[in-house]
Amino acid sequence: MTNITKQMSKKLEKTIAPLLECGLSLSDQRIILHEMFAAAVSNAPDDELDNYTAKRTTPVYLALCQLLENIRKKRKKK
Repeated sequence: MTNITKQMSKKLEKTIAPLLECGLSLSDQRIILHEMFAAAVSNAPDDELDNYTAKRTTPVYLALCQLLENIRKKRKKK
């Protein structure tokens, strides 16, 4: 591994450290994320047209799901 790659790897590990050190497994974090998304979408106001809450939160929800999955896969390789 080159020096630049090692530096980037250390920065990435430092960046995701809160996810790894929060005391919950990555699968538990994903379950909680799913529950949070479902609660936000299902608690949208009745008069909300086209479920604005779902449209607004879905891209972030999907990105966080993918991030947790990528971290899980990376940790399995080690």
